[in-house]
Amino acid sequence: MYGVSRARGKRLETGLLKKDPSGKFTGFADRIGDQIDALSCKCQKNGTPADCNSGGEGATDCSVSASGGAATISGAGSCDVTCGEGYFACCNF
Repeated sequence: MYGVSRARGKRLETGLLKKDPSGKFTGFADRIGDQIDALSCKCQKNGTPADCNSGGEGATDCSVSASGGAATISGAGSCDVTCGEGYFACCNF
């Protein structure tokens, strides 16, 4: 196991899912892999390049959340991760 990650919130929902005007789920976002990388907390193998909003080489854990006024109150989203030996935590949101 590399580590454990958790993510939640409206930003993930709007970034990863397609909905029709009525709000009904119609499929996953285009290039969903790129979207997940941009909105995720993950473990990366030590020595690999990474662009992290929080964490980075040497960090065993990190967390990020959408912030700013009503966005935080409305549950815009957050994620966190804790990584095992040989990996570092990298969070982007």
